[in-house]
Amino acid sequence: MPVKSLEVMLDALTTQVEGCKAIKKYSGRFNLDDIKRVAENPPAILLSCLGLVSKGPHSGCRVGKLRMAAFILATAGRDENKKRIDKDIIALSLVDQVVRILDEKWPLEEPQLIEADNLFAASGKTNAALWAITWEQKIALQETTPLVEFYDVEPLTLYLGQAPKIGAAHKDDYVQIIGSEDNKGA
Repeated sequence: MPVKSLEVMLDALTTQVEGCKAIKKYSGRFNLDDIKRVAENPPAILLSCLGLVSKGPHSGCRVGKLRMAAFILATAGRDENKKRIDKDIIALSLVDQVVRILDEKWPLEEPQLIEADNLFAASGKTNAALWAITWEQKIALQETTPLVEFYDVEPLTLYLGQAPKIGAAHKDDYVQIIGSEDNKGA
């Protein structure tokens, strides 16, 4: 199921990546305003589902492939000795960690088509490194997974009356038009 798979992926990155201040889910792709907002707490990894391809049921199970991306955003930083570390070194360190996790320690089925691409270079507007690690993740889909929890409610019973009098003594003045006989007294 996509939602559960995203949680497993996020947990794997959160527990295994070192040196990252923020690892969280993100919806979609980036624009410059998003980069500036996220750059307030770098380095960051943003996990995003870019799409889903569904395949027909095989052996009673519907499968799909999530098109995933881990966006890595880094700015220059300082090491424990206060020495400056270039944004590209920080970004590549995180890229390396994520790719190794995908290759060696991934808790889901083996990811396919892993690629890492440099998406952004320093400009006059921001001085950040932006990378995207993309892959395809095979998952099982469930057709009956509710997005919300349903609660037991009393069944609807509807009565119709033509200018009836009100009260238990006049219940024969009403005609039940919706509901079961079991609910008549409710």
